[in-house]
Amino acid sequence: MTKRQKSSQVGVLKGETTEPLQGTQSTNGGSPSMSVTLASTVPQSPTSPTTPNSLGNPLLTQAKIIQVFAAKLGKAVEWRNITLGDGRKGYALFFDEAKWLVDPMTFELLPLGELGK
Repeated sequence: MTKRQKSSQVGVLKGETTEPLQGTQSTNGGSPSMSVTLASTVPQSPTSPTTPNSLGNPLLTQAKIIQVFAAKLGKAVEWRNITLGDGRKGYALFFDEAKWLVDPMTFELLPLGELGK
């Protein structure tokens, strides 16, 4: 009768390494593949540094998006100070009816004349 030797771990043969291998080739159904573990990080590009508004308050980021949007529309829109009927004061991005219309079917805001080109 043969005597079996016990290993220290289940499924590990005596003399077999239990450490993970890095950069080893394996074959899966006849097609070789390579498995590599890298311990590096992607360097930050000096042309796209992290900006304060990309990490902090999302409301600040959204407000900047609106300001860029208004700047892109140029003279087709205006920023206005407004006072509501209940006394609150604020700001509005004003779309003049002389330059814009609302499509009665889709309710989309559309530029008139030269603005739409």
